[in-house]
Amino acid sequence: MSGLSEFIVKNNRVSAPVISVLASVVLIYASLFISEIFLFMVPVAVFLVMHYTKMYRIKSRIFGSLMIFIIVAILAAAIFSDNVYSYKQLPISSTSSFGTISTYVTPFSGVNENYNFTMVVNATSPVNIGQFTPTINITNGASNVVIHPSEISHLNKSSKEYIFYYVSNNLSAGIYTYNFSLNNTLYISDGQGPINTYETTYFEANVPGYVISDLIIFELVFLIGVFLARSISNSRRHDPPKNTK
Repeated sequence: MSGLSEFIVKNNRVSAPVISVLASVVLIYASLFISEIFLFMVPVAVFLVMHYTKMYRIKSRIFGSLMIFIIVAILAAAIFSDNVYSYKQLPISSTSSFGTISTYVTPFSGVNENYNFTMVVNATSPVNIGQFTPTINITNGASNVVIHPSEISHLNKSSKEYIFYYVSNNLSAGIYTYNFSLNNTLYISDGQGPINTYETTYFEANVPGYVISDLIIFELVFLIGVFLARSISNSRRHDPPKNTK
């Protein structure tokens, strides 16, 4: 065993959490940019790190993993919140009897911005714009704003493409979703945005949910691995010795 390995094992109460957190951060970014499956590899990575650093005691593993997963969950909340807050929203689309409907809100995040809620209708055949009666429902859970057809502006880009938009400059602070209806039919439900608050506030709002959900999932997977490994180890220990010739 090299000097570095000996140092890591000897100081596993510090080295195991540090290495586990660093490995977990790498996996979080991998889940963000490659595949979500990497997020579920976090407890596996922590288990392997504890095994490598020879942290074998069940009590140390359980309490150590709890501390690690709480830190990792907070870091995950920070990483994902930053990614969402700086997100450039792609249009949300739906189909209707007269064509395709796409909606989006710009900017997606900020503080007391002029938020533009836009609906684009691409009709399969020319339609009189007077046949459309759009409405928008904007909510942050605590307050609900309904934008009626008379408040929504429109623009004809072509004989088959119609744009409806509403600019809001007085939304109270909050994390919003929106619904778009056309001719009393709901086509876009729970569209995300805007996030009308500071990024730090958005992060703080996400922390409880991430800590609770990630901690439960990570710890459950980790404990299954720990007790499964312990069961295999115990069964091997009690196997009768093989006869040697």
